[in-house]
Amino acid sequence: MLTLNLSHYTPKTRRLAHKVEIWDMVRKKFVTLTPEEMIRQAMIQYLVAEKSYPPALMSTEQHLQYAQRTKRADIVAYSPEGKVLLLVECKAPYVALSQQAIEQICNYNFALQARYVALYNGCELYALEMIYKTHTFQEVLEIPNYHSFA
Repeated sequence: MLTLNLSHYTPKTRRLAHKVEIWDMVRKKFVTLTPEEMIRQAMIQYLVAEKSYPPALMSTEQHLQYAQRTKRADIVAYSPEGKVLLLVECKAPYVALSQQAIEQICNYNFALQARYVALYNGCELYALEMIYKTHTFQEVLEIPNYHSFA
């Protein structure tokens, strides 16, 4: 597990009568600001600015089917051909990256088949490379740069 502080990313926000919203560059709209949403938007900015992921090839809150239930994946990054490269699950800062959270993202990944999955809660990052031939995964030191998939 790595420490990753993204507090220097300052997403655009606006205040409405009864709520605060944050700009989602992937969905191209303002969404309600929650602790988890702040983490998701900081991670998106990090992926775009430092890892070269194109926002046009990302989705947020993507619906997926798992165990006959509909779930939502926080961030999914695709290749230009539509292959899922990265799945990121974001947690609020007060949520620990537990074994249960790791199992959650691995279960979501059964539906998506991403090569890499990551968990992030605003200070800790846990990234895994999925090894499908052996049905295992290994921890990696960082989320790969988008261009490393070419």
